[in-house]
Amino acid sequence: MKTTRRQFVAASASMPLASQIIHAAPLTIFEAAAAGDIARAKEICKDSPDSVNLQSPEGRTPLHFAAAAGQVEMINQLVQLGADLSAGTESPMIPVANYSDSKIAADMALPLLSNGSNPDARTKDGVGALGLAAARGNREVARLLIHRGASLDPKDSIVSKAIPEAPRIDRVFFGQRYSWGLSGKTPARDDRRGLPQANINRFVTIAHFDAVAVKQMLKDTPDLLSTRSTWDELAIEAAAHMGLVSLAQYMADAGAPVSMCTAIMLGMTEVVRKMLAEDARRISERGAHDFTPLMYSSFGNEQADATQLLLNAGSDPNAFGLGQTALHVAAAKGHLRIAEMLIAKGADVNALIQHRAGAGTTPLASAHSRKQEKMVEFLASRGGRA
Repeated sequence: MKTTRRQFVAASASMPLASQIIHAAPLTIFEAAAAGDIARAKEICKDSPDSVNLQSPEGRTPLHFAAAAGQVEMINQLVQLGADLSAGTESPMIPVANYSDSKIAADMALPLLSNGSNPDARTKDGVGALGLAAARGNREVARLLIHRGASLDPKDSIVSKAIPEAPRIDRVFFGQRYSWGLSGKTPARDDRRGLPQANINRFVTIAHFDAVAVKQMLKDTPDLLSTRSTWDELAIEAAAHMGLVSLAQYMADAGAPVSMCTAIMLGMTEVVRKMLAEDARRISERGAHDFTPLMYSSFGNEQADATQLLLNAGSDPNAFGLGQTALHVAAAKGHLRIAEMLIAKGADVNALIQHRAGAGTTPLASAHSRKQEKMVEFLASRGGRA
């Protein structure tokens, strides 16, 4: 059996001191990624942030090494550290699509594709990730690739046979994501504005939880407002899915783009109605991390009118976003009116969270964990189970 470097380093503890000095060198970023050594990867990137996107002589980044080794948690960590999700001579989605364990492959694909990795990634020989996933039998990966926009070829018999429902899979639409602002004009937007990407990533990260720090960073560097992180998220979008209503409103007032999902969270139901009237494809828009529009009705204040509008426009009450449904979010928040609407439109009261974090959790269990007793009682009355 092949010995990994980590095993070799551990075994070297019994060697003479000189041998230990020679052989027990710290893991490189590539070795740490393959070994799943998150602490070492974070240590390296703290000292040298650009290490997260280093390329080996073969053009492989740490994400490639993590994907080839099936290191799900490492992939999540590298995304947070600012990894380019489509970098290298071949995208990291290639080893993910071709991974031998379909469950692990799906767990790796979710954080990559939900955060902007190219669904049409191809090998150097021109084989697409979708074809690889279909041939390998990684159906969930293939479905996610299609959902996130992978091109479908009706003549591709491998994909057609493996995923016969492919033409009916809901596909995301981002054509109008950054086209609207409170001024009524298309917001000026540039992904970098000449700013260091590490600063942009930090700004978007803190927008998930620290309004004071966000406002101070904007005061110091106003151009941060409409910049996008390496995981395909603006700061206002981070505040929106975290339910930080006041912070999202602050950035909207400052001129940040307001997507349909953000407008839903802010209670701008008439704006949402207008957006859908202008382009019906917006019903398939997704927010950051692939959260569904219906979820944004519950992320902040209860936006029942927006829920009804979306359901009437054709939103699927059973659509999953980052492994959960809109009913899971409403249940955890205690939003009874929204839960009633969703179930009336056919939401599965016992849908199971599919993400590794909370896998197998029902909406009732989500409500119970958040001490939403009225919601627990309501869901139980509708057949909900814990």
